[in-house]
Amino acid sequence: MKQSERSEATQTRLLAVARELFGSQGYEATSIDDLVGAAGVTKGAFYHHFVDKRAIFRRVYEGAVRDVTEKVHASAVHATCAIERARAGCRAFLEACLDPMQQRIGLDDGPKVLGWATMREIQWSYSLALFEAVFEEAMAEGSLVRRAPVALAHLFFGALCEASVYIARAARPQVALVEVMRELDEIMTGLVRPGREALRRSQPAAAPDLGDTPAIGGDATPR
Repeated sequence: MKQSERSEATQTRLLAVARELFGSQGYEATSIDDLVGAAGVTKGAFYHHFVDKRAIFRRVYEGAVRDVTEKVHASAVHATCAIERARAGCRAFLEACLDPMQQRIGLDDGPKVLGWATMREIQWSYSLALFEAVFEEAMAEGSLVRRAPVALAHLFFGALCEASVYIARAARPQVALVEVMRELDEIMTGLVRPGREALRRSQPAAAPDLGDTPAIGGDATPR
């Protein structure tokens, strides 16, 4: 194996270990000694690739954001128009945030370790840009009235980020997810250009079977 290949393999192993440890026990509880021990590498190898623990966390955070974006893309494969792609993508984003590792890395430690500016820089290159593109597409199709796509993307993504926190902190996250998707679908329906009745009447993705779950309002209240 060439030196460059060994170096890449070491970095990949460190990132995989870091994602596992940051996701399971958190940033503060994970030391560089923990990372190099679990990866089976030296501290020198670690510092060859990352200047400090925050640097490797940033790469892990970016990978988590990228994974969610890939799920959003995949969810929209069978959608027939931009509005349906947006609906499916919103649901995929929120479902991904049910993952405890995503919650710890993205919702708990991300803001504390990276700060608002760095998080937005990473999010813009993935999720925010995706939302802007789908709203542009919907306007080009004529299903949305022409409006400012960047502003709309920020509004929707901001709402999704806050909704993901609400869902993650809820006593019954699946119930909270259904509640959020119901409201989100109503909002998106309101954006559809008058006359596009097929899109206005389209149904959101199927909600999970909640059996005898009582009316939402108390059980989904954040913990």
